[in-house]
Amino acid sequence: MSDLASLSAELGNLAAAASTATVRVHARRGPSSSGFVWRSGLIVTAEEAIEAKDQIEVTLPDGRPGPSTTTVVACTRQNN
Repeated sequence: MSDLASLSAELGNLAAAASTATVRVHARRGPSSSGFVWRSGLIVTAEEAIEAKDQIEVTLPDGRPGPSTTTVVACTRQNN
């Protein structure tokens, strides 16, 4: 297999793995943001994605709502 084909296959595998851990975070007016499952019950997203800390909703990759017990952590450039 050529180097380019090998790289393409690796990137495809990484994208497939990442897609199962990527979630939608709704915590501001306007469009939702993305986040990712760090571990069970913990989601990490960018600080600017969180506008209303008491109104955070998460949508899982399959479209189901995330559990209400999920903790969402927002990262800034200083703490990531």
